[in-house]
Amino acid sequence: MKDEEKSVVAAGPRNDARHTYKAGQLPEEDTSSLAESHPVIAMGYDRSSIAKCMPDAYKRVSRCVSYCLLLADAAAWHGLTVVLTARLTQKERLAMAWAVLRSLTPKQIVALAETVLPDATSSPIAPLFNHMDEAVSWADVAEPEALEAYCLASFNAMPQPRQAAFLEFAKGRAAT
Repeated sequence: MKDEEKSVVAAGPRNDARHTYKAGQLPEEDTSSLAESHPVIAMGYDRSSIAKCMPDAYKRVSRCVSYCLLLADAAAWHGLTVVLTARLTQKERLAMAWAVLRSLTPKQIVALAETVLPDATSSPIAPLFNHMDEAVSWADVAEPEALEAYCLASFNAMPQPRQAAFLEFAKGRAAT
């Protein structure tokens, strides 16, 4: 990240001193309009009964996040990635990432991005749960050239009957 970009990021609203509060000093907010704006509240549920109408997937994700925080090891956090992908939509995962990133300093965000985003796509790793889960996860971050190379190499390594079945499968699908 260039110095100009870092200063733009650092100048963002998350670093404004007006938004820095110590625990117990958060400003009181007027919540009288929540019934009009929040669909769950508008349906007649109060905050104590929101959990009763919470989707099962949200409860499972919440529990898994709690386990990861408690266990505090890399294996737990890697497993959480699979749970989040399986239980939440892309929009929900993006909202969670947004909230987490806003809690970090620009320097921490850059360090995190450098850790998560590889300089170049490596080969797929051993599967966590099954080969398809890992292949889908890897394909999401792989460069187009790597995707094509592994696709061709995988196809060529298949026995002829499997190649024919794969081609038949691929012909029945529209390109995405």
